[in-house]
Amino acid sequence: MPQEWTTEDQKSFLKEELVVFKRIEWPMVLPGVPDSAVLMPDQIKTLADAIKLRQDQLRRWMHWHSSAGDKRSANAKTAKIMKGLLQPKTRSRKPWEVYSKLYYTTRIQPHIEKGMSISEVNETIKEIFADETPEVKAEVQILCDEDQKEKKKHKTSETQSENAKSDAGEAMEIDPMTLRSNIQQCGPALQWVLEHFSWETRWSFSVLMGGLDPVDPEGGNMITSLHVGKTRDGHDFSEVYPNFDAQVVEAYGEFLSRTCSE
Repeated sequence: MPQEWTTEDQKSFLKEELVVFKRIEWPMVLPGVPDSAVLMPDQIKTLADAIKLRQDQLRRWMHWHSSAGDKRSANAKTAKIMKGLLQPKTRSRKPWEVYSKLYYTTRIQPHIEKGMSISEVNETIKEIFADETPEVKAEVQILCDEDQKEKKKHKTSETQSENAKSDAGEAMEIDPMTLRSNIQQCGPALQWVLEHFSWETRWSFSVLMGGLDPVDPEGGNMITSLHVGKTRDGHDFSEVYPNFDAQVVEAYGEFLSRTCSE
């Protein structure tokens, strides 16, 4: 009996999903040809190519949907990254902006007319601030200086942290199993990020990724794809585009064979 391409856990999972699989019904490779029919050479090649394509799809699916614990860990790490990515970029406030925060209700609001645009409001604030007393301007300047110091301190801390990570990365070799674990976390982490972005933007995303398999003694490449966003029928881009694996993934594989060999 030939060696099976699934592990026992994978086989059990696929058996549990068999009913759903039957209901979805993957496209027929040779429509109208009975299972008992003797196939022509070109039909045999078409069937063999289709079987290999579906097996590759299943392997990729199983690879990126296994290890629930790793997925939770990746989601927790990604949540921290996302929090930083989605924070608006801050800048030092200008004196008239600080002044507006301090005295808007008491000294600015009475001069704001209904229907004024934001630019008109800002110009009004600047004019009022320009006519303020030296004491008020000095108070505002102190707050601006403190704001600048805090920003510089935060930026310096971030730079030192990044430099430390860079130095550590250059000095430390990552073993193959750690690399494999990191690669396995890319899937759920990116899925989490893209689903969040899809919700926030109502966009769809497709990502191709791959590289050397760190535990493959022959140095083979791994390729996978992630898709967020589906049609009304529930299909993502790889399912809507029939030649996705045969053309897009294959072309990306050729690209990787060049980048990984250089």
